[in-house]
Amino acid sequence: MMNKSRLLIHDLPPGFVAAENYDEVVEASGTIRNCIGCFTCWIKSPMECVLKDGYEHMAEKLAACDELVLISKCTYGGPSAFVKNVLDRSIPYLHPDFVIKDGQMHHKQRFPQHITMKVIFYGDDLSEAEKESAGAWVEAMAVNFDAAPVETVFCTNAVEVRQILSEECIRQEKTICGPQKRDVHLPLSKQEEAAIALISGSPKKKYSTSGKMLEELSAFLPKDKTVTELHFSGNEIEENTLQTLAESETLVLSLPLYVDGIPSHLLRCLRDAEDFFADKMLPKSVYIIINCGFYEGEQTQTAMKMMENWCVRCGFSFCGGLGVGAGGMWHSIKDVPPGHGPKKNYGKHLSALAQKIEQQAEYGCVFTTVNLPRIAYKIAGEYGWKKAAEKNGITL
Repeated sequence: MMNKSRLLIHDLPPGFVAAENYDEVVEASGTIRNCIGCFTCWIKSPMECVLKDGYEHMAEKLAACDELVLISKCTYGGPSAFVKNVLDRSIPYLHPDFVIKDGQMHHKQRFPQHITMKVIFYGDDLSEAEKESAGAWVEAMAVNFDAAPVETVFCTNAVEVRQILSEECIRQEKTICGPQKRDVHLPLSKQEEAAIALISGSPKKKYSTSGKMLEELSAFLPKDKTVTELHFSGNEIEENTLQTLAESETLVLSLPLYVDGIPSHLLRCLRDAEDFFADKMLPKSVYIIINCGFYEGEQTQTAMKMMENWCVRCGFSFCGGLGVGAGGMWHSIKDVPPGHGPKKNYGKHLSALAQKIEQQAEYGCVFTTVNLPRIAYKIAGEYGWKKAAEKNGITL
């Protein structure tokens, strides 16, 4: 029987895990750069990330393994910023073309093997909602990475992680969680001009779908509202920006879906915000817009739940959000106004969201996509990938 190749990705201190038990260990050694969504790893240098920092060959490492093990601090019901960063940089492991699995769109597998996956989350105060979100994220990622079977384990700290790895403590039902933070809904002030912060969470500083959706939303907002536009494209939030957030009663965050969750750079920003707001108990209404490159807006549901978990940690009121599929089309339909053509249904939902923002009322979680058949979106997307690759002398 052939030995299986094992790949470990973890966020514990370097050397914490016995490397001899794995064929490859990826840990935080040096600076890792954030995925910028340029897709060069698909259309120009297949299988290799354009960012040269020691983590550019993650796709090759995944392709060479039979078993993937992730060890991560559970962050809002998903992986930590570092582990998510590594996974964000691993997308060239997949092919840009689309396939339909269980009724939803996913990327085509580039390699024939089916890796097995085990995920160990740790954290001493995990809520049941965070554990539920983490399990949903693992299942979603396993579908995209064609990984099975999947084992998800929760424990409280690094000591328990070591016990699990040494097979001294492997039963998930023995997990003991600390006290949970409660979702605090404080009364909102009734100022006539409540300040609204529109925040783009895209790593792209220009021409992002997340930013475009905020621009389209702002057209539906009343002109008498004080609106501030912010962009979280780096790994931290500056002090003056945190103060701006503190002075805003309503926060609207627009972000892209990366590997079934929140982009790694935005996770770091959210941690900064949590550290700043967690004990201040400032009343804020939070709305979320998440776009994904797959056709179904429902694929943003787990990330939406992660954002709700973040609100709980900060003491904010999560008022819901809009999950939008087919975000890959936005550049080509940027001049189509919401409510028309392929943006017909999207425009109706955006208008309804703006109304709830004005009222500081609950919106719920709504999912939509373009007014275009899925097969047409699939054909157009794959044609776009092919033509972009051909310009670089690449055949997909």
